[in-house]
Amino acid sequence: MTILDQRRVAALVAALALTGTGAANAQQIARKAASRDADAPRRASTPAVTLPALVEPMGGGGAVALRADKGDKEDKDEADERRERQERYARLNARRPAALRSFQRMRLTGFGASVRDLALATAGALLPTRALTVSLLGFAGPPARSGQFPLILQASQPDAGAEIIGQPQTGATGVTVSVAEMMAYEKAHPPIPGQEVEQERFEDPDFSNLPLDPNSPPVSQWPPLAPGKEVKPPRHGGRPLNPQIPGVSFDGASKNDASGFPPDTQGAIGPTQFLTAINGRLRIFSKAGVRGALNISTAAFFNNVITPVGSTYTYSGGSTTTVGSNFVSDPRVRFDRTSNRWFVSMIDVPFDVNGNGLANRVMLGVSSGPTITSATNFTLYQFRFDTVAPLSANDNDNFLDYDTLGVDANAVYIGGNIFSNSGGGLNSTTAFVIRKSSMTSGGPIVVTAFRDLLNSGAGPYTPQGADNDDPNATEGYVIGPNFFALGNLSIHRISNPGGTPALSGNLSLPVPSYYTPNKVPARGSTIPLDGSDTRLINAQVHRMRDTGVATLWTAHTIKVTSSGVGSNSGNRDALRWYQIGSLTGTPTLVQSGTLFSSASPAPYFSYGSVAMSGQGHMALGSTVAGNLTGTAPNPSGYAEVVVAGRLAADALGVTEPFVVVQSSSTTYNIGSQNGRYRWGDYSMTSVDPVDDQTIWTIQEYCNGTDSFACRVIQLKAPAPATISSLSPSSLSQGVSGQTVIV
Repeated sequence: MTILDQRRVAALVAALALTGTGAANAQQIARKAASRDADAPRRASTPAVTLPALVEPMGGGGAVALRADKGDKEDKDEADERRERQERYARLNARRPAALRSFQRMRLTGFGASVRDLALATAGALLPTRALTVSLLGFAGPPARSGQFPLILQASQPDAGAEIIGQPQTGATGVTVSVAEMMAYEKAHPPIPGQEVEQERFEDPDFSNLPLDPNSPPVSQWPPLAPGKEVKPPRHGGRPLNPQIPGVSFDGASKNDASGFPPDTQGAIGPTQFLTAINGRLRIFSKAGVRGALNISTAAFFNNVITPVGSTYTYSGGSTTTVGSNFVSDPRVRFDRTSNRWFVSMIDVPFDVNGNGLANRVMLGVSSGPTITSATNFTLYQFRFDTVAPLSANDNDNFLDYDTLGVDANAVYIGGNIFSNSGGGLNSTTAFVIRKSSMTSGGPIVVTAFRDLLNSGAGPYTPQGADNDDPNATEGYVIGPNFFALGNLSIHRISNPGGTPALSGNLSLPVPSYYTPNKVPARGSTIPLDGSDTRLINAQVHRMRDTGVATLWTAHTIKVTSSGVGSNSGNRDALRWYQIGSLTGTPTLVQSGTLFSSASPAPYFSYGSVAMSGQGHMALGSTVAGNLTGTAPNPSGYAEVVVAGRLAADALGVTEPFVVVQSSSTTYNIGSQNGRYRWGDYSMTSVDPVDDQTIWTIQEYCNGTDSFACRVIQLKAPAPATISSLSPSSLSQGVSGQTVIV
C-alpha cells in the first residue's frame, strides 16, 4: 500500500477535475484539504490518505479509492464535511456525465512522487521513471461510510525499451507481368491437384496458462455498464435497427478452387471491383459479382518470384542444399486508395529434397492501376525473410508463418510468427517495413526488418500491420495481443516509414479480459471446427469525416461466459472488437465491445473482422456455428455467416444484434488435423473507397456437404433519417432568406 500525504491527493484530485464543469468544486476541495494539512502540526493526529493497490481494474488503469483513514471517532466537523463532500460529488457527477463519457485525457506534471505512486498503485506494470498519462474516467460512486471517495482513473505509459532505428536493405528489382501473360502461363501449366495442400508443421503456443494483465477489467464492453444496467440497442418498428443493410452477395471462391484447408479467406473492395483470394485462387469481380479478367491460381500468380524447385539454398552458416519442393500459402489482398493500386502478398513453403523445411520468401505484387483488366500489369517482388539485416538466430533458416499485411501512404507492413524448422516451436515474431515508393516505381525493393519482438518481456504475437488510407499519415502501426499477458494488446509505432523507419518501444494497452477461444462445435460435425487463438484478424486506421479523428479498429475471437465476459471458464466463443485512439501519443482504449449470445446452447462466433466507415459506423463479419437446431432467421448450427455492428451515435461499447446473412443446411466433416476441422484462418472487412460509407466483408461458410465457400457481402450505409415534417411545407420560387424548420 502506498501512502500519500493529504496535500498531494488534494492537488491530484483538483488537477483531474479541472478538465470538466466541476473545476470550482475540485478547487474548493483542494483548498480545504490543503488548509487542513497546514494545521497538521497543531492536531493530535493527521488522517493518512492511502491509495490501495487495485480496487477494481478498469482497462488501462484502475478504479482507485482515495480513502481517508480516520480514527475510531469522527469529530462533528469531519462528519459535516463528509456529508458536504457526498453532496458535492453527487452534484459534480450530475453535471459531468458527457465529459466523463468522452474520455478527456490530461497529462499531469509537477506532482512528483504522487503521480508515480498513483501509476504504481493502479497499474503495477507501470514504471515510475517513465512519462505517464493519467485520465479521470469517472467517479465510481459516492463516498462510503469509511470516508472512501472512489475515482475511476486510467494510467498508461510506454513500456521500457528504446526506439530501434532500422537498417533499410535494398533488394531485387520487380518482375512486371500482365494479367494476360499470367493467364496464358496458367493455361500452359495448370495447377496439379493437391500440390499446395497446407501442412500444419508447427505447434501454436499454448496460452491457456498465460496470466491475465491485472489491469484488464472483467467486463464485456468498455466503458463498462453501471451495475444492473442494460443498454438495449435502438429499435425501429419493433425490429433491430441494423447499422448496415445487406446488399449484393456472391461466392468469391469455394473448395473447388482451393488448394487445401483452410482457405485463408481474403478479399478487398476497390473503386469498381472486389478482389478475392484464398489458398489456391485469385479472382476479380465487378461490384455486381460478375467475374473479371483475373482468375488464376496463386501459384501461377507468383510463379516468377517463388523459390525455384531445383535451385540452390544457402544456409546462414554457408552450407548449401537443393530445393526439392515448394508451394504458396497465406494470401492477403488490399486496395490502397492513397496510391490507387492493389497489393497482394503471400509466403512460399520450401523444402529440401529430404523434406526438411527451409527459410521461406515473402512475395508481393502491386498493380499498375485501380481497375484490373487483361492489360493490367502486376510488378512482383520477393525477399527471403531471414536474410534482411539485422540477422537473428531466432530467424535464421527458420520459417515465417501467418504473414499479415498492412498498407498506408508510406509503406507496406508485413508481420509474422517465426517457427523453428527443426523443432517446430515458436521462436519469436518479426515485422518488416517495405518502402512503398520502391514497389510502385518498379524497384529495387527496399525492406527494413525489426526482429525478436517478443524478447523484451512484452510484445505482439502475430504482429498485424495496420491499414491506413490517410494520405497525410506520417507513422505506421503494428499491433497484436501481448504474448506475455492476456487482456493486453501490444502496439509498436513506426516513425519515418517511407525513409529510415524507427520502431518504438512496446506500447502496452490493457483491455477487457480475453482468453483463448474454444474449438467451435457445428451441427452435424463429428469433431469441432478450428477456433484459432487470440491473434488479431485485421487492423485498420480510419478517420471519421465529421470529427477528423483517426482511430485504429481491430478484432479477434475470444472465449467468454454467458454474459460476454472473457473468462478461462467461458463456454462459448465471441468476437471482441476494439477502437484505439491517441495513436501518435500514448494509445488509449476509446471503446470495445463483444459480439456474443447469452442463449443456451450458444452460437459460437469466429474469425471475425471489423471496419469503420467515414460516417463512424462499424461493421463486423464472422462465421457462426454451434450445437444448435435453429431455423431462419436464427443460426442453424451449421457453419454460416453473420454480420453485426454499431452506429456512430450508439453508446460507447454497444454492439448491435447480429443478422445471419448467409445460411447453411449442410454438415462439414473434412480437413481434419489435430482433433479439429481446419477453418479460417482469417477473413476481411473493408470500406468502399468511392463513398467511404459502404462496407464489404468476405467470410467462410459451409455451402454443401463437406464443402466450403467464401461469401462476399455488401453492407450498405444506413439510410438517412426520414423527414416527418417541414415548416413551412413549401416555399415560393425566387424568394430568399426563408427559414425551414425540419
